[in-house]
Amino acid sequence: LVVALFLRSPFDLNVTPVRNPLYVTMADGAIRNTYALRLRNKQGAAHDFTLSVTGPGGEAPAGALVTLEGLPGGEVNVAADSTFTQRVYITAEKGSALAEGGQTELTLWVQDATDGVRAQVGTVFHGRSE
Repeated sequence: LVVALFLRSPFDLNVTPVRNPLYVTMADGAIRNTYALRLRNKQGAAHDFTLSVTGPGGEAPAGALVTLEGLPGGEVNVAADSTFTQRVYITAEKGSALAEGGQTELTLWVQDATDGVRAQVGTVFHGRSE
């Protein structure tokens, strides 16, 4: 039991694509996908977390932006022993490979800004040629 406490992950991450609609074309021609984020901080203190995305090659896709609904950027503070639930938007610039491609596999990363611990979830971005 004591070993389990030391091996316990400091936070849990769940990301679910919102499928209706698959994507939204923004006024500037960018393509936006929506995901439901559930981030549970299992630590005894509040922590800041940063969201980022990588493509199939492990690098950030050109022209991709990760934002949280109602918050600037991809950073959030989660109170101690609580769960943060929010919509996440991944937006691809008009004309980018991500926007113009069909279905692209992505990895959404969450990093604890305090101690650098990272977690990842695989997901899919739906572009214009779906």
